[in-house]
Amino acid sequence: MVVDMSLSSTSIIYRFLALFVAIIFLGAGCTQPAADAVDGVDLGVDIGQESPDFTTFTFTGQEVSLSDYRGEKVLLDFWAMWCPFCASEIPEIQALHEQYPDLNVIGVHRSATESFEEAQLYAQDLGVTYLMLRDDDDELYDLYSGGRPFMPLAILIDEDGIVRERLLGPKTTEQIKEFFK
Repeated sequence: MVVDMSLSSTSIIYRFLALFVAIIFLGAGCTQPAADAVDGVDLGVDIGQESPDFTTFTFTGQEVSLSDYRGEKVLLDFWAMWCPFCASEIPEIQALHEQYPDLNVIGVHRSATESFEEAQLYAQDLGVTYLMLRDDDDELYDLYSGGRPFMPLAILIDEDGIVRERLLGPKTTEQIKEFFK
């Protein structure tokens, strides 16, 4: 006796649709925005603008302000563990931090979207030695992104506090190194 173990075509369609919807939701927060979201639409702080000052706390509870770094180059990297691109870039950003001691690398964790304690352990496990800040209410992320739902987001600020580059979506080490040339 042979038993037919194949799935019905309806079952296959439902499984495919569920997988498709899951991929869409996962990717929605970790993508580069469409071109029309860049051209003419407020994306927060733009290239050539002065970077707004802010004060927040490190993972260890120390108060830090962006103005503490006036006169120095700064890389602000907004990240969250749920964003696979963000998580995969952390070791590359750590390598840049080690390679360019005159660059202040500041990771800004979107603590409003997940536990900063888990993110703190995650960063420790990866050997991160650059400064990690908490964004408990997404205020900093909204300020720099214009509230747009894209990740990762990196902001390169020069010694005068001017935004020189805004990298939306996945970035390479080479893109960040171009800031120094």
